[in-house]
Amino acid sequence: MRTLALALVLSVPSLAAADVPAPPGYVEACTLANHQREGARCAECATWHSDQRRCPDRSELAGMTMCCRTRGASVWTEIWCEGGCAEEAPAAPAEPTREAATTPPEGGGCSASVPRASAPLNLIALALVRRRR
Repeated sequence: MRTLALALVLSVPSLAAADVPAPPGYVEACTLANHQREGARCAECATWHSDQRRCPDRSELAGMTMCCRTRGASVWTEIWCEGGCAEEAPAAPAEPTREAATTPPEGGGCSASVPRASAPLNLIALALVRRRR
């Protein structure tokens, strides 16, 4: 019973290792409006960490250039344009530092970053549970 409790405790932190929310006042610079040049065709392409080649492999984006990628480690949107990107597009805001990313938002919340080292521990705990049965 103890090992089952240990397995449950170790599995919870791995679920919390999601994207960190944007800092207060963050404005996304990677938008279609910011990168579209007059007369050029641009497109948005949404993807996620398990399908990182989704946009480059899409036939309707062939011959286009990726201009930018929105903020996000798990899920993001890419802007693709024919003939390059608008040069006057604003620079993307800097990603927050690790220290800033792990600081909880004002008023609390659930945005703490958890190291991914818990994943191997989860496997070990599950192996122990199965072994005892």
